[in-house]
Amino acid sequence: MPNAFSPNGDGRNDLLTVYAGAGVAEVLLMQAYNRWGGLVYEAQNFAPGSRGWDGTHKGEAAPSGIYLCRLRLLLLDGREVEIGGEVLLVR
Repeated sequence: MPNAFSPNGDGRNDLLTVYAGAGVAEVLLMQAYNRWGGLVYEAQNFAPGSRGWDGTHKGEAAPSGIYLCRLRLLLLDGREVEIGGEVLLVR
């Protein structure tokens, strides 16, 4: 997953999505939280790269800043792994 994205409609890096290697079968959970711990995006059960956060929350553009991301992935060998990190939303 990239550590920054810029959802400005220019067709480049407009969506925060999961770019996974061949060992990942499915994204079981993807969540993004604002700096106060509020959930601003959630998606479940999708193929890597097929969905992602467009930088909006409740129909409004989310402000620039650092967001926390949490992922739960299903690997091809049947294991589930959780990873997390920070992402910068740039406007």
